[in-house]
Amino acid sequence: MYRTAVMLAVALLLAIGVVGCAKKIALNISSAVPATQAEVKTSKDNNDNPVVELKVQHLAPAQNLQPAKSAYVVWVELPGKSATNAGRLKLNDDLEGEIRIMTPYPRFRLVVTAEDDPLAGSPSSQRVIETEQIEID
Repeated sequence: MYRTAVMLAVALLLAIGVVGCAKKIALNISSAVPATQAEVKTSKDNNDNPVVELKVQHLAPAQNLQPAKSAYVVWVELPGKSATNAGRLKLNDDLEGEIRIMTPYPRFRLVVTAEDDPLAGSPSSQRVIETEQIEID
């Protein structure tokens, strides 16, 4: 009985510690896509590289924007440097999408733009989602 109580107490403390360590990433969502809900989670992979996962819901198709675009692209922006195309954010039929990005950089911002070409070399001015600076230590 004592052992069970100790194990439950340890599990509770670990759960509180994990929840307490969760970091909420602030997001700015454009008025062009007001119904959008988005969430960012951060972690590290087995090689200690920063990983960020972006999930969106109710994001209007890029073709419905004004002006219409063909795709959403996620960018990694480093302080004082140009943005890097991290990949396309595809939506399913329920207007949900997710992308998981591994980056070697511990400090960056994520930006989602609407683009004519998913292989664009630089972000357009049509930003739909932006994060505050993310720090993964």
